[in-house]
Amino acid sequence: MECFVKTALMQAASNVKTVDVNNKQNLCDYTKIDVGFSANKICKDLSKKKISDQQHLEFRMECRAFLQALVQKLLSRSPLNYKMARYMPAFDPRLMASADKRDSNRTNLQRLLQELIDKQRFREQDADGVLQENLKFIDEVVAQDRSKYLSFSPASGSSDTGDRVDVLLHENNAGQQQVFPPTMVGCPASAVAVAWTGYSRTRIFC
Repeated sequence: MECFVKTALMQAASNVKTVDVNNKQNLCDYTKIDVGFSANKICKDLSKKKISDQQHLEFRMECRAFLQALVQKLLSRSPLNYKMARYMPAFDPRLMASADKRDSNRTNLQRLLQELIDKQRFREQDADGVLQENLKFIDEVVAQDRSKYLSFSPASGSSDTGDRVDVLLHENNAGQQQVFPPTMVGCPASAVAVAWTGYSRTRIFC
């Protein structure tokens, strides 16, 4: 999206889905559209010899139209359309290790649990215990090796390379009394795992 959407707008957006790519006010001037290094070089060479300014403009506008359509298609199928995926930052190791994200992590976990309760996949009477267990895990396990959590690098897209959140939590929970992972006690693990995969891969859309 940064190829054709204004940089300031992208930096201010808390969620890429809130950016209206059809609003011309949100889009870069055609001269600033990033068409790629090679295409940009070819355009410059041709401008000196074979094509007019009007043709150059039309090419860049067509590139922007293509990028707009591509982003809309990606966002229409984005995991961000599902609440479970939007609340998965609660399980992001980098955020779990960040003190300034403590409140937002708790909020995301509360919303995740509420979604599971609403779908009758989790018992409401167990929710408070899970929230307390999660905080205990962060304070007693994550805090012991904070740098490892902060350096976590998840796989993205179709690539299998990268760190796995289940492996990280299992390794760091070895020998602890907490159940791995603590916030999944009583939760449908398959639903959580699918949502985490969607959350981690959604980052490629930015």
